[in-house]
Amino acid sequence: MLDRTGRLVAHNTDAAGLRADLTRHGVTATRALILGTGGAARAAIVALQDLGARVAVAGRDAAKALLLSRALGVDVAPWDSLASPIAPYDLVVNATSAGMAGGPDGGPIAAAWARAPRVEGASGYDLVYRPAVTPFVAAAGSRGISGLGMLVEQGARALSLFLDRPIPDETRQAMALAVARHLAGAPGPTG
Repeated sequence: MLDRTGRLVAHNTDAAGLRADLTRHGVTATRALILGTGGAARAAIVALQDLGARVAVAGRDAAKALLLSRALGVDVAPWDSLASPIAPYDLVVNATSAGMAGGPDGGPIAAAWARAPRVEGASGYDLVYRPAVTPFVAAAGSRGISGLGMLVEQGARALSLFLDRPIPDETRQAMALAVARHLAGAPGPTG
């Protein structure tokens, strides 16, 4: 997008979307574990660091996890055991595509929730939002949160940047309802 001076500017709204949704859910984290090493993991790391959490990353590819660790100043937790010197975690975030409708099997990620050392009342946040209850969210039970809220928040942030004005809560609520209806296959207001 072009700013007011005509200069081309790029934005990533993922981190802001996750921060906003975690805040909306009342989730605070002092120690967080991110499962995955891709772009979504990077955004989650930035969001959690902005919120003051100490972050560790675990990835199936140890070399990628180490590179991410060095680039963003986070700890590495071995994928096999998910043991880490900073455990236990009060937030575990799935930043992989595992469990996504039509994507890789979510069973191993759900099992990762079971293996991750956690404090009592720890939350599990899955960046995947389709299906609404992924294997990871199901494994986290009442403390499991779908990434649908992050999707809506990042969309609202993008719209705010595009329009150069804040997006009211009513608009966010309408966006959330429209996305939920679409994902459920329900017709929208126009049929």
